[in-house]
Amino acid sequence: MNVESRNRRPPLSGWQASEAYGDPAVPHGLVVTRSRSPIVSRPRRLCRRKPTGFLPLFWSVAAVLACYTVFTMSDRPWTFTLAGLTIAISALLPGWLWCHGSAKGLPIYPVFSATFVMTSAFQLLSGYQRLSEEPDEAIWRASLTIAGFLLAATLVWMFWLNRPRELPTHCRVLKGQRGNAILLTVLGLGATFTLIDHAGWAARLPGGLFTALRGFMRGPTAFAVFILGMRWGAKALTIPQRTWFIILLGAFCAIDASSLFLVTAIGACLMMLAGFAVGRKTVPWGRAALVVGVFGLLHVGKGEMRLRHWGEELAERPTVKPWEIPAIYAEWARASIEAMTSQREAGEQTQSFLARANTIDLLLQAQRMSPGEAPFLHGETYALIPQALVPRLINPDKGSPHDSTTLLNIHYGNQTYESAQVTSICWGMLNEAFANFCYLGCLGLAVVLGSFYGTMTRWSVGLPLTSVPALVGVFTVSFAIQTEMTVAIFITSYAQGLFALLVLAWLFAERIGLQDHETTGQQDNKTIRRYERLH
Repeated sequence: MNVESRNRRPPLSGWQASEAYGDPAVPHGLVVTRSRSPIVSRPRRLCRRKPTGFLPLFWSVAAVLACYTVFTMSDRPWTFTLAGLTIAISALLPGWLWCHGSAKGLPIYPVFSATFVMTSAFQLLSGYQRLSEEPDEAIWRASLTIAGFLLAATLVWMFWLNRPRELPTHCRVLKGQRGNAILLTVLGLGATFTLIDHAGWAARLPGGLFTALRGFMRGPTAFAVFILGMRWGAKALTIPQRTWFIILLGAFCAIDASSLFLVTAIGACLMMLAGFAVGRKTVPWGRAALVVGVFGLLHVGKGEMRLRHWGEELAERPTVKPWEIPAIYAEWARASIEAMTSQREAGEQTQSFLARANTIDLLLQAQRMSPGEAPFLHGETYALIPQALVPRLINPDKGSPHDSTTLLNIHYGNQTYESAQVTSICWGMLNEAFANFCYLGCLGLAVVLGSFYGTMTRWSVGLPLTSVPALVGVFTVSFAIQTEMTVAIFITSYAQGLFALLVLAWLFAERIGLQDHETTGQQDNKTIRRYERLH
C-alpha cells in the first residue's frame, strides 16, 4: 500500500456531514462510493436499514384509531366501518414503510397520504349519520377509489425511492450560526409582511407586485420554521436564538390568525412540531398539547367572531391594524368561553377540526352526478394552469388559480359565482381528477404525485437538512399537508414559493465539499455549547 492510499480520507456520508453542522441528515439507505468516473454503477448497501425513532408513534396512532373503531362499532353500520378501515390502512401504509426504515428520506408522501385518514377515513367512522342516505354501493365505490389511488401512488413513490443514486461530492448549505440568523430574519420578515398585509397598507402596491411578494414570502417562512424547530430540538440553537424563534413564531401566528383564518397559523405550528420531533428524536407532547389547546379554544369562537366582524353574509373583510390585535384576541377568548358554556347548557356540540376537513362528501357527489347530471369536465380546471403561471406583473388581467375551485362548485351546483367570491368549498386534487377524467384521472394523478414526491424525496436523501435539496423537500412537506388545493392552486403556489427559496439559497447558501468540513462544523457546535455555559 503506497503513501497516497494510506493518507486518503474516506468519503464523508450525509449523516457525518450533518452531524458536523449540528443537524440530522435526511436518511440515506442507498449510498455509493464517490467516483469521478461518469459511469454510475448500481449502489451497494452499506448497512441494514434500521427503523426510525417514530415507529412507536406510528403504532400509537394505529392503536388509537383501532380502539376508537372498536368502541364505536355497535352504533355504526358495517359498511362504514369496513370502508373507513380500508382507507385508513391504505393511507397509513406509507407511514409504516417510512417509520420501519423501508423508505428513506423526508416523509413527504407519507404525510400527504396520512391526511386521508382525517379527510376520508375518519369521516366514515365518525360522521356516518351525515352520510346515512348514501347507498352502500356508493360508500364502497368512493372508499375503493381513494384506497386504489393511495396504493397506486405508493407503488410509484417506492419505485423512485429504490432507484440507484450517487451522492454528490458537493452541495450548498446554510452553514452554522449564520444559517440560524438568516432563518430568523426570514421568519421576522414573514411576520412583518403579514402585519402589513392584514393592516391594508400593502394595498397601495401594484396588484401584481403585491401578489408576487405574498407568494415569495410564503415558502421561505414555512421551511424557516421547520429548520429552526429542528435545530431547537437538536439543541443547536443558542439561548438568544431560541428565545427569538419563540417570539417571532408566536408573533407570526398571532398576526396571521387575527384575520380569523386559522389554517396558516396551524400549519406553521405543525411545521415547528415536526421539526422539533426530527431534531429531538421524540414527539414533543407538551408543546403539541399546548398548540391543540390554543387553537381548539379559538376554533370554538371563530364562527361568532366572523359574524361580528364580517357581517351576516360573511362578505366583509375589514383590515386589522396592529394596535387592534390585542382587543381582537380578548374578544375572541370571551366569545369562545361563552360558546362553550352555551353549548354545554344546550347539550350541543361544535363542529370539530376533523369534521371540517371532510372531502369525501365531494367525491360521493361527483360519483353520483357524473356523467349523468353533470358531465365530466375533460380537463377544464387543468386548462387554467398555463395562464395562472404567468406573473401578474406581466399579465395583470390573468385569471386566478382559484377559478378552478369556483368552476367545480358551479358545475356541481354547490355555489353560484357570487357566493363563490365570498367563501369557497375546497375540493382537493383527487376529487378534481375524478370530476375531469373519472377513474383514469385518479390513476394519472397517482402516477404524477407518486413520481413528484418520490423524486423530491430521492433528491435530498443522504444530505444535511440545511442543504438546498433538503430545504426544497421541507418546503414540499408544507404543501403535502394542504389537502384542499386543486392542481392549479398547488402548482402556482408551489412555483412562487420555490422561486423564493432558490433565490435565498443563491444569496446565502455556500457550496461546500462533503468530505472537507467536519472540523469546521465541530468547532461550530463547541462554540454553541461554550456560549450556553457562559450565559
